Order: sequence, then C-alpha cells, then structure tokens
Amino acid sequence: MKLLLTILASSTALAGAANAACEMPEVTNPIAAAKLIIENNAGDGDMGVHGYLDDHGWREICLYDPAGNLIVHIQPQGQFHDLGLSGVFWESVEPEAEEWGYEDLMKAFPEGEYPVKAIALDGTGLTGSAHFTHVVPSMPEILEPATVPESDEGNLPTVPVADLTVSWKPVTTSLGGQPVNIIGYQLTVEKHNYTAPHSFSRPALDVHVGPHLTSVMMPAALLDAGSVYEIEVLAIEESGNQTIGGASFFATE
Repeated sequence: MKLLLTILASSTALAGAANAACEMPEVTNPIAAAKLIIENNAGDGDMGVHGYLDDHGWREICLYDPAGNLIVHIQPQGQFHDLGLSGVFWESVEPEAEEWGYEDLMKAFPEGEYPVKAIALDGTGLTGSAHFTHVVPSMPEILEPATVPESDEGNLPTVPVADLTVSWKPVTTSLGGQPVNIIGYQLTVEKHNYTAPHSFSRPALDVHVGPHLTSVMMPAALLDAGSVYEIEVLAIEESGNQTIGGASFFATE
C-alpha cells in the first residue's frame, strides 16, 4: 500500500507539472517556426524524429502530440532564463531497425498536428503547430564518383584533385513504394576524420538543391591531395521528412 501511494503521488505531481507548463496569457501571437520530421538513415538502418522550434526570444516552450499530451517542455534556468532562447533543435536517439523501426515510430508518433505553446520574453504567448506525416522518401543512390561504404584506406577509390562531379539517382517513391513529392536534395562532402573539438568548423561542401537537380560540381579548390572524403545525399520530402543514403567514401590522389 505504501508503494502504491508513492506511485499515485508521483503521478499526480507529474500531471500537475504538465498542466502548469506553458500556461497561456490572454495575448498570443503565432510562433515563427515549428517543425517535426522523420530522418531515415538508410545506410545505417535506423531512423528517428527531429524537432525545431524558433522565435525571437522565449522563456518556456511546450510541444504536444495530437491527443494533447505534453511531450517536450523546455524552460531554461538562471542566466538563460533571463536572456531567453530564440530557437532549439533536437534529434531523438535513432535505434537500429531491429530494436525500433518504422512501424514502431508510426505507432509512437501518429500523423497530425503537434501543437506548440511558448512564453515570449515580453510575457505574451506564442502558439502554433508542427505538421507531421509518415511519408518518408526512399534512399538516394550516389552514381559518381565511385565510392565505398567504409573508410578503409586500402579499398578506397581515388580521384585526382580536380573539379569533381557528384551525381545521384532521383528519388521518386516513398518507403511504402508510393509516389513521393521531393522538394530538394542536400549534398554534403566532408573531409573525413577532421577534428576541431571546440568549434563547428569542418572543411566541407554543404549545399541544398532543387528537386530536378541530381548533380553538383565540387570545385577542385575544396579538395586536398591525399585525403579521405565522405559523401552523403539527403532526399527531402515536402513534409520535411528526409532520407540519407548512408555515408560513402573516396580518396584524392
């Protein structure tokens, strides 16, 4: 009985905290950005859910599922509570498909509108919603240059330090085999094993292109001799859901 009372008390406290989160004032405005997407890493065989909420300064922000359950609550403390935040991006853990796959994700995160509430720095409310779907693009396939899925230097295809064309097959279907509306691709070519532990700096080509472009020329000036490079291509569906084809590697002469 004592254990049961403890559990009930804890549940009540959690419910009270959820109800008190992001209580809206009378004056509210639309939030600037609210996004919730699926990222499918086809090369590694895993997927997760990414979120992004943004506005010009807030002290508290909440995200709810379509049934009204609070699923994300962020309330910065101390200096950050006084200063406020203007945006937040997160990625869920991405378990391997055998542990938590596409079917599991769809059950845990139903399609629909995910409401957002926030308290701005001036005390007004911010409201909106993130539209979420289960439409996930199929994997983009790199055509050139020749690459391998591992960075083992003994087996890497090599290219000269010259202008390099990177191309891939267009993505036309979803994971379920249905037609898909691709709104763009993201190409990333990064120098492998580059380290800058205290910064976000990394030698790379990172470009978004429209849905009808499936090749990009990488200038020779962005390549170093005797180096290993990693290529990734993301196919981005109109909902924001995206699929990475998996890292591929090549080396320069």
